[in-house]
Amino acid sequence: MHALSSITHVIMDKTGTLTQGRLGVTSYYFIEGLRLNRQLCYRLLAAAEFEEARVHPVARAVLKWALSNARGRPLDLVPETRNLQRVLGMGVSCEVKGHSEEWIAVHVGQVSFLSSNGIIIPGTQYGDEPAASRVHFAFSNRYAGCLVIRDTVRPNASSVVTKLLESGRQVTMLTGDNNEEAERISSALGIQVLASRALPHDKVMHVKELQTRGHQVAMVGDGVNDAPAQAVADVGISMSRTQGFLVGSGSVVIVSGDLRALLQLFAISRSVVWQAKMNVCWALTYNVFALSLALGLWESRGLRITQSMAGTLMAGSSASVLGMSLWLRWRLQGSGLLSD
Repeated sequence: MHALSSITHVIMDKTGTLTQGRLGVTSYYFIEGLRLNRQLCYRLLAAAEFEEARVHPVARAVLKWALSNARGRPLDLVPETRNLQRVLGMGVSCEVKGHSEEWIAVHVGQVSFLSSNGIIIPGTQYGDEPAASRVHFAFSNRYAGCLVIRDTVRPNASSVVTKLLESGRQVTMLTGDNNEEAERISSALGIQVLASRALPHDKVMHVKELQTRGHQVAMVGDGVNDAPAQAVADVGISMSRTQGFLVGSGSVVIVSGDLRALLQLFAISRSVVWQAKMNVCWALTYNVFALSLALGLWESRGLRITQSMAGTLMAGSSASVLGMSLWLRWRLQGSGLLSD
């Protein structure tokens, strides 16, 4: 709680934190002369993103789109895969069994990910949507096309960010998406972009840099890519209920997934720290007075302590601290910050 109350800089992930995380494919592009059957392409993309879709919203959007376009029963639309490899924040690659039992290499992710695997990306413009996130894909080590994916800002994100700024904290956004998409969301919320196209180790670097400049940093995120940064931040706050083993990377888990709970979290931390300080001051005052009674310093004024009084004062000390703690709980419940 003390670390929370001391936070001076809040870093927020974009997808699933500031935005709803319900990404959808708004348009797509397949290169001309693609020899693979379109239905096979959908199945290849679904198979490649099937495992990643459990933990990443972009992969879920690709999987949902691929399954919605493929014909057949859902369980039959995901072929067998092997040699699955994922690079956090960049993409996934694997081999997928095709119709003729041959294994087809599939790469899905950013341009840099495909390029690092020796895939040549044509210099083609894919529509006039500069703010869109694009997911590129290749089959059999040959570029095949891309998907345009968009997300929407959470309805309460603007008010939450405004209140955090009004509290005196700095708020910035750190995302793995491209510059255009990052600027679109940051402009809507009125915050700065700490970095875009940030890989997990880049996020860790930015958190450490702020800490070296004297900031107490809270990292708020909901995905696998945020876990390393949450682990090194002064306070890691997870917004996801689906991270499983990654929940331990965050100091706090907001199980409701409601961004407004972030404000409640800081309010509770302030109240708890204030009450702890009051408890310490009261305990010191109480015990100094009781000790002076025990030493007989007040006998000249007619105050003398007996054994029964000493026992009562000892019990009263514990009861008073307990009462203050219960009072804190009642205050938090009365203000709606704490449920019954």
